[in-house]
Amino acid sequence: LESRNKIGFNINISDILNIKSSKFQNIILKNKSLSNFVNTKKINHLIKKSKLNNQESHFLFSVLNIGIFLNKYE
Repeated sequence: LESRNKIGFNINISDILNIKSSKFQNIILKNKSLSNFVNTKKINHLIKKSKLNNQESHFLFSVLNIGIFLNKYE
């Protein structure tokens, strides 16, 4: 509690989720509302990459959470 250093969740998304699974891809790529905000072709390219850097992994995790939220509240 004394430390004010920002500590994040430092793990690659593909270490905890199968980003190539149809369920993952459906949440992100088939969501019409989400596709209004992000380029699904670029996201699909990220999903197909064999190795993601930290920024790409964090981005996919964020997009996944937005997709889940939109699917629940649309």
